[in-house]
Amino acid sequence: MTHDTIIDFLETPVAYAAGDRERPIHEQAPVAFRILEASLPTLRRRRFFAALVGPEYRACVAAEDGNADPPLSRWVIPGGRYARRKIRDYHTQVSAIGKNFAEMRCRTDYDPSRPCVEIYRSQHDMYVMVPVL
Repeated sequence: MTHDTIIDFLETPVAYAAGDRERPIHEQAPVAFRILEASLPTLRRRRFFAALVGPEYRACVAAEDGNADPPLSRWVIPGGRYARRKIRDYHTQVSAIGKNFAEMRCRTDYDPSRPCVEIYRSQHDMYVMVPVL
């Protein structure tokens, strides 16, 4: 069994590109990230996230001082307690992302009122997080 770490995630203002909620999440994600990345002059020194808001996938970049904000929709990823798992070399394990979210949403303390979140730590590692009570 995989061990989840419980963290307190701070609410995070972001700009985002949304996927087509009529499509499966695995089809929405690459399109949303292509739109997001094309709106940025550089990917350096930016913090990237994704959020599953109902059937919609949102590729997100943190709105930070010192960086030009892209011309995209604005939103705040809700803060609070989240269960977190690390996925190493996620590019080669795309199916593990959905599998981990599905497992984690079965937690007895899962809070479906907030979105599930992906945090991209590097070009190789990411965290998947589900909100918990």
